[in-house]
Amino acid sequence: MQNILFATTAAFILGLISFVPGGLGVRDAISAFVLHLSGLEAEMAISITLINRVIGICTVLVILTMINLAKKLIPAKAKHDI
Repeated sequence: MQNILFATTAAFILGLISFVPGGLGVRDAISAFVLHLSGLEAEMAISITLINRVIGICTVLVILTMINLAKKLIPAKAKHDI
């Protein structure tokens, strides 16, 4: 578990430095590499990395959908109310 946490944190930080939008590819490669170095088989390291990426994308999509629905359901205040 510590290996996964370390790999995810290191990949996230290095992905931010890479200036690639979302660290796409950079974060994934670093995460899989660090997990493989920690003793996991390459297939398992890649699987964990891909699952992590999918969960991250789905989480963002759910949050953005909820915000969008909240904006539509809650009526905007009129300008004179502000």
